[in-house]
Amino acid sequence: MIAAPVLGCASWMLDGIFIGATRSRDMRNMMILSGLMADLAVTDVARWTWFAVGVACLLIIIKITWGTMRRVAYEQSEALGKAYVKVAAFLTVAWIGYPLIWALGPTGADVIGSGLSIPLLVLLPIASKVGFSVFDLYELRKLGAVRPGFMPSRSRHPSTAVPAE
Repeated sequence: MIAAPVLGCASWMLDGIFIGATRSRDMRNMMILSGLMADLAVTDVARWTWFAVGVACLLIIIKITWGTMRRVAYEQSEALGKAYVKVAAFLTVAWIGYPLIWALGPTGADVIGSGLSIPLLVLLPIASKVGFSVFDLYELRKLGAVRPGFMPSRSRHPSTAVPAE
């Protein structure tokens, strides 16, 4: 049961944050299902096969993050592209932590025990969600300082940006 939110969180983070990242909801659902199936699997082969399916979904999301979405950010402006790269790097490192902890923890290879994996699984969501929010807001405020009165919108076109109040 622990692996489902662990493996699914990475894709969930993208769902709704990056408008236009196609199929992210399907990736999230598949990662949750694969994590659950890996935890319920009776054999090691089945467990690691389901783990591999979840990791494959994560890699697809990372490809979208560093390919399509990065390109869209740079098309809007150089400053937005640079801010996006910083935020995407932060999230990518956090996202990779989930399957890594699962693989090394008791459900996976049992290299680290539950005494370490459980605190890591408690702290990682805080860092990846709250940390992301704080870091993203910081980068957006820096962009607003570069262009006073401008806050980037969810649109792909800078001309439709929402002016700051």
